[in-house]
This record gives sequence, structure tokens and C-alpha cells, in this order.
Amino acid sequence: MLLIRKQQMEMLERHMLHDFKRRLHSRLRIRFPELDDETLGSKMERAMESAEHFSIRRECDVARYAEIFCGSATPDGEEPFPKAALNLLYAYRVEAEDRLANLERWLAENRTEAGR
Repeated sequence: MLLIRKQQMEMLERHMLHDFKRRLHSRLRIRFPELDDETLGSKMERAMESAEHFSIRRECDVARYAEIFCGSATPDGEEPFPKAALNLLYAYRVEAEDRLANLERWLAENRTEAGR
């Protein structure tokens, strides 16, 4: 039987997170070439924290949310989404994938209110 100690799991988690951040940064760099590395990194970190707040946890969903967030985030770091959009993210018993689709749809329909 294979035994994995807590230390080993923590090390693996850190490695996986670092690898995900590297891949996400590369993906966002392609999507937002106009942002310098420092700004992009800051927005990416805020997006990841925000995603956790909304219980968005799968890598594919976090990456999708980060793209939406970075495209909407204000330079001063304020919440990029108006209250109506936030309600979509807080939707109870709605899968993250569906909440993100609803957010994208709402942002496309309400560009002026969303400040885009």
C-alpha cells in the first residue's frame, strides 16, 4: 500500500498551484498583451482570490473567470462587476460553469453598466 504523508501532499499542492499560475499567466498574456507583467500578475492574483470567494474552484472555471475578471477589472483594484452581475456569481445551487456563462451573457448585454 502506498502511503502519502501530509507534508508530501502539501508539497504536491504547492507545486500544482505554481504550475497552474504559470499556465494561467501564459494564457492571460496572450489574451491581454497590452498589460505589463506586474499589472497582469496583480489582476490574476485578485481574480484567483475572487474566484475562491464565489466557490469557483476547478482550474478550467478559474481560468475562465480570470479572463472575464481581467477584462473587466478596474485599474484601481475595485470590484469589476456591478451588483446585478455579482448576484449571478452568488447564485445558489448553480454550477460554476453555468454561473460563468450567465455572467458572460450579462456582461455582453450590459456593457455600459459594466463599464466595458
